[in-house]
Amino acid sequence: MLTNKNDITILRRLYKDKKINKLQSYTIKDLTEALDNKWSSMKIRATLNEFLKNNLVELGFKAGRSNTYFITECGINTLKNLLKEEFSLSKGEE
Repeated sequence: MLTNKNDITILRRLYKDKKINKLQSYTIKDLTEALDNKWSSMKIRATLNEFLKNNLVELGFKAGRSNTYFITECGINTLKNLLKEEFSLSKGEE
């Protein structure tokens, strides 16, 4: 499912920017820009395709010819669990 910190960063950005339904969703270009162009659009596209397979994101309404993506309830729960784990580990809890 999630393989690295970049994956978590992409989910976190979708959630932080309230991209949570078909109407409020990002194109790959918009997401790349929201992430300050730190990753290529190809990397983001590949990650989003994996997220689609795992129901972490869904396709939103098209923006012209471009697909758009938003985080699902499953994606939000996964992100919250990962962040909770990270917080617990940083506080030295197990």
